[in-house]
Amino acid sequence: NTHNMNESNLHFIGHHGDIGLWQSDSLPKDVKLIKNHDNILHRGEGIHAHTFDMSSDVEIYEDKDGNRWFVVGENGATITHEEHKIEVFNPNTIIKTIIERKRNPYTGMIDQVVD
Repeated sequence: NTHNMNESNLHFIGHHGDIGLWQSDSLPKDVKLIKNHDNILHRGEGIHAHTFDMSSDVEIYEDKDGNRWFVVGENGATITHEEHKIEVFNPNTIIKTIIERKRNPYTGMIDQVVD
């Protein structure tokens, strides 16, 4: 796959549990392909995970900030999670994922949203 390597035109398209989904026109230049034979996008707490089904046409990347990106190929992609609805992604799309965080009002610290 060849992609324009400049991050641009991000727009929010929704959530899959604690993960925000942002569609982009291109990948940033600093991403690295994740070799991931079980198609896991993100692991949650415990045994739960946001996982692409095995028929998904998808490549998963990670940027320097630890955000995951995925590029959906010609055959589309479907992501599942034990506690959330199935999400279907159209062919030829690029998605940035950001794990949602919130400020703890008691400690003032930023906590990851528990899925």
